[in-house]
Amino acid sequence: MMDTLFNEEQLLEAYGEEKYNVGKIEGRSEGLREGRSEGIVETVKNIMKALGLTAEKALSLSGVPEREWKNYLPQLV
Repeated sequence: MMDTLFNEEQLLEAYGEEKYNVGKIEGRSEGLREGRSEGIVETVKNIMKALGLTAEKALSLSGVPEREWKNYLPQLV
C-alpha cells in the first residue's frame, strides 16, 4: 500500500509485532483526537457565523464542556 514510505515487514522485523501494533493504535488514537478537534472547531465557526455569536457562546451552545474551551478558543479568534 505505502511501500514508498515504509515496508511493513521490515518494521515488524526491526521493532517486533507488539511494538508495531502499539504504535499503530497510538497513531489511530491521535488521528481520531485531531479529527474530533477539527470537527468541533468547524462546527463552532459555523455556529458563530450563522448566528452571530461569540466563540464562548457558540462553544456553550454546541455542548463543549467549559473545561475544554481553552483548547478551542485560540483557533476561533
